Amino acid sequence: MSRLAILYGGSLPEYAVLNRPKYSRWLAGTIHLTDLPSTDLSKFDGLLIPEGLHHLRLQASSDQICKFLDQGGTVLIFGDQPLSWLPGLDWEFRPVMKPESGKLLIQSPDHSFHRHIGLEDILHFHGVFHPPAGVQTLLATPDGGSVLYIDRVSTRGTLLATSVDCSRHVGTMTNRISERFLDRLLPWVVEELLTPSTAGDK
Repeated sequence: MSRLAILYGGSLPEYAVLNRPKYSRWLAGTIHLTDLPSTDLSKFDGLLIPEGLHHLRLQASSDQICKFLDQGGTVLIFGDQPLSWLPGLDWEFRPVMKPESGKLLIQSPDHSFHRHIGLEDILHFHGVFHPPAGVQTLLATPDGGSVLYIDRVSTRGTLLATSVDCSRHVGTMTNRISERFLDRLLPWVVEELLTPSTAGDK
């Protein structure tokens, strides 16, 4: 199984997610954000960075994470990204929106992501991205803002960026939709996104 690590900021919702067996079984390691600078990321295939972590601390570790990407690693980031701390990252604030009444559109419909996760599995999203040319957008707003995209052009690795929440609502047990999203996301990430044999459809 591919090795996926997750960054941990110490909040109670994060702790609750990490201690649920149906999620922890997909994770090969947990890295506290304060321990990130001294952690060897090369032993992992992917690094999941949930929403709500300290943005300045993430920015301070930008070089380390870019090195991981340039060595072929995969990084997944969630939620708002007010700092452009990774190559090609350009996030625009917008009021939180739900994927209803045509406010969120599926792009690249044949991508494996859509076989696992549908619009009904998304509670809401926080703003949009304006990614560089050549990336693959999977979810977008009608005006062309990217809500989830995969970037293999800015580095030698893979960056999945989305403004969808990953874990906060799951950890507080406040919404079944968010739980379903994470239930379906982690198996897809480990079994398909991080798996070399599916590189053409990651």
